[in-house]
Amino acid sequence: PVTTPPAQKKTTNALAAKFGGGDKCPKCQKTVYFAEAREGPNNIKYHKMCFTCCVCKKVVDSMYTERQNEIYCKSCYGKEFGPKGFGFGGSMGYVDPNGSPEKGPVTTPPAQKKTTNALAAKFGGGDKCPKCQKTVYFAEAREGPNNIKYHKMCFTCCVCKKVVDSMYTERQNEIYCKSCYGKEFGPKGFGFGGSMGYVDPNGSPEKGPVTTPPA
Repeated sequence: PVTTPPAQKKTTNALAAKFGGGDKCPKCQKTVYFAEAREGPNNIKYHKMCFTCCVCKKVVDSMYTERQNEIYCKSCYGKEFGPKGFGFGGSMGYVDPNGSPEKGPVTTPPAQKKTTNALAAKFGGGDKCPKCQKTVYFAEAREGPNNIKYHKMCFTCCVCKKVVDSMYTERQNEIYCKSCYGKEFGPKGFGFGGSMGYVDPNGSPEKGPVTTPPA
């Protein structure tokens, strides 16, 4: 068998360490060399082209987020976990473009936590759309009866199923477009019943039953 002199073996090991010869990319299981290396969570070496978001599979070449040793681009992390997730949970943390992750669990100072909670409330991170049961974020939110948040595309008339993008009527927590409400309950229905009331386009319903002034 061929034996390597100690001095040569030491040099070979040093070169392997320097050029990444001893590291295997966790995505493709091939050797990662220095020129093609990108450092990820827990200092694990990846090929630059293998350093991809676990959701959209796109190469992440700038800031990324790591959660439970999975790599997320900023956009996909927001969609998966919402603003309420930022700053919390396991080993999750933002990582700068040089690929060096924050160590250990991310802890949030009280002042920052207060800001984070306020942002979560503002951007609807904790609200679920009653129609599709998915999280409602600020840009896609429409406020309905009892200040409940809906996705704009889920804010539909309970009769014709069309999206209601202007004035609507609410009766017993059901949403009606003006036309369908008239067909269902007729003019005699206006001014009576439960929490029914016209609601202006910004989604803020009148409180209490609607009363009609005497003729």
